Amino acid sequence: MPTERFFRLPMEKQKAIRQAAFREFAAQTLDLVSINRIVKDADISRGSFYTYFEDKWDLLNYLLESYQRAIEREAQKSLKKTGGDVWEMFRDIFQMIIEHCQDTQVRDFIGHILVNENPESALKLFPCVEESEKNADMERKLRAFYEAYKEEKFRKMPFSRFQNFMQLAMLSVLYELSRYAGGAEEQCVIEEFREKMSILRSGVAVIGEVCPDD
Repeated sequence: MPTERFFRLPMEKQKAIRQAAFREFAAQTLDLVSINRIVKDADISRGSFYTYFEDKWDLLNYLLESYQRAIEREAQKSLKKTGGDVWEMFRDIFQMIIEHCQDTQVRDFIGHILVNENPESALKLFPCVEESEKNADMERKLRAFYEAYKEEKFRKMPFSRFQNFMQLAMLSVLYELSRYAGGAEEQCVIEEFREKMSILRSGVAVIGEVCPDD
């Protein structure tokens, strides 16, 4: 993450660096992202860049933080609006991202993250995909979702199973977003996502069949 020196920069200079980085990550696949182009666009020296960030991956993680916060806000807003309906929450999150992707640069930025050889970058888009036991803040956020989850609407489950459910649902979001970024039609992507959510919601086992751990 950025050093304290970065945050001591004037807000306009911070913004210039963020915008230059966003343009570069939107224009290039991750392996071709150039720090030289970023520092030239932001009008800073290469040496200064390394006093702010460790490398381009550190910079990318910083950019992804804003998307994480937007997703968290949308999730909380949706849960409050629907009285804890997790399914509506995922639909609202997916729709929000699709709407943001109407901006070609945003679509390309997300597409380059999803289609790359460093899957950890894609996972950082979403606050509930990474393993929470490795991150206390992540677990706190997951438990906030869990507390808002209404058991009277869904099958009761322990926190560990709820975590697995959240990961599966978010991976469905990632998969359909990668298709959309790759050129799939918007309505097709939305319908496929809804179908995946329907499968998660209803399951595929024969009624009466007992699954392991049930």
